[in-house]
Amino acid sequence: YRDGGLLGPDIVLSHCNELYHHTEPDDEMWGIMKEYNCGIASTPVDELGMAHGNPTAFEAVERGVKCGLGVVRTPSKRRLFKIV
Repeated sequence: YRDGGLLGPDIVLSHCNELYHHTEPDDEMWGIMKEYNCGIASTPVDELGMAHGNPTAFEAVERGVKCGLGVVRTPSKRRLFKIV
């Protein structure tokens, strides 16, 4: 994506659960996202509930990558905020 000029501050990547295992401080994928000011849309409740893997929201924030929380589906608003 980088070489094709497809990354920038207007790009929001969905979930990014595979990055959970990229734990090295100088990981290239995290570095590129930060360098190009990309963001992540994370839906922790759904990602865990549908076994997509561990959410990357906290890791993104710690690494200086923009991250927004969202929901795909939820049984009730009250439960969502209790979980988050």
